[in-house]
Amino acid sequence: MVALRSVHGKYLSAQPDGRAMWDRPWASTWEYFQVERRHNGKITLKGAHGMYLSAQLDGSVQINRGAAPPSGWEEFTVEYRGNNVVCLRSCHGKYLSAQQDGTAQWNRDHAPRGGWEDIQFVQQDGTDQAARGQQQPATNNGGTQPPDVAAAKSKRTNVMNALGVIGFFLLILGLPLLIIGSISTGEDNLAMLIPGAVMFGIGAFVTVVAAAIGMGFGKRATTSEQDPASKNWWEGQPE
Repeated sequence: MVALRSVHGKYLSAQPDGRAMWDRPWASTWEYFQVERRHNGKITLKGAHGMYLSAQLDGSVQINRGAAPPSGWEEFTVEYRGNNVVCLRSCHGKYLSAQQDGTAQWNRDHAPRGGWEDIQFVQQDGTDQAARGQQQPATNNGGTQPPDVAAAKSKRTNVMNALGVIGFFLLILGLPLLIIGSISTGEDNLAMLIPGAVMFGIGAFVTVVAAAIGMGFGKRATTSEQDPASKNWWEGQPE
């Protein structure tokens, strides 16, 4: 299963009525297609509703075909450009193109590198929201992430901030006691030195843990936000 991402950063979506929309900011159920590789570098793309992507003579794109016969309008030639970037050419000799207004057109005679005809094949993984139903979930974070991803990120950030505040508070309390205890004599020395050392030590430990969580989260986010096309999925698929 792959999602098709345009140079505008939007995903192609198969609508229940057969329309093709290229305006989705992230991939959910309707944005994934089953790829069937055929002879001579040709493929078919089957949408979430069980219908095949089709190139019409007038240049329009439809996802409403129940079958994909050999050499039919549902079979496309792949021009592979590396790093999972491809161009798709129909049996009519036209290239698939993603428009800025979110529409898809199959009427381009040429496909220059870096143009609107370049398509990234993004492999489905465990971070998408496939199999959660066909309704597109709303987002509450500007439309860039699924809600559950944003909630997990917010929760982790809150925990990290809370630990940082606690650690800093204990450091502030423990440091004066350590200083006073170190210059005091007799019973006053131990009465301040011991609790000061305990609070300072715990505060330092909590602060380090909070910093480690922040560094680990930042690294994980960086990895997950890398271009999914870098997985080089297309090259490893059988003919």
